Amino acid sequence: RVMPSLPSLQSSFADPNPTFRPPKSLYQFASAFYRQKGIQGFYAGCGPASIQIIPYMGLNFAIYDLLTSGDRAVVLSAYAGTISGSISKILVYPIDTVKKRIQAQAVFGPAGDTYFGMVDCFVKIYRHEGYAAFYRGLLPSVLKTGIATGLSFSLYRGTKNLLEGMHDDLQISNQEGKHTTGSGTLER
Repeated sequence: RVMPSLPSLQSSFADPNPTFRPPKSLYQFASAFYRQKGIQGFYAGCGPASIQIIPYMGLNFAIYDLLTSGDRAVVLSAYAGTISGSISKILVYPIDTVKKRIQAQAVFGPAGDTYFGMVDCFVKIYRHEGYAAFYRGLLPSVLKTGIATGLSFSLYRGTKNLLEGMHDDLQISNQEGKHTTGSGTLER
């Protein structure tokens, strides 16, 4: 593939309509988008997103559980979360690429091939760009996901440890406040 020259890239970004003004609010964007694409435009890429999330989350939690083996350390949860999130993202990334292409087409229009659904998108990417195209942009995506998942799992584990500790302290306090006799429980 030949990379376009800088002047051709600059001209491709030049605004063909000098009177175009970007929307000033989310409401303006949503209204204009609805008029152009209809309600289905807001749901572009939902099929691949729904198919992607099941294996992604399943792998994420399975790998995390395997790496932590019931250990309650927050630092271990951060490492395990980072590793599980990264591996899960790598394994489902081709579906993520398809989802993003369909979403980009809905917003910006076709930038080459027009995709008529998830399967069509998979086939066209593979035929016209090869297998490696499914992994374009992998590194920044894995870095973001790894960091976010590591933080999520460590915050989860830290919060759970805190709440379990508070619960245990409350139970100990309640047990110390009661004495039992042969006829029942007496309060101090």
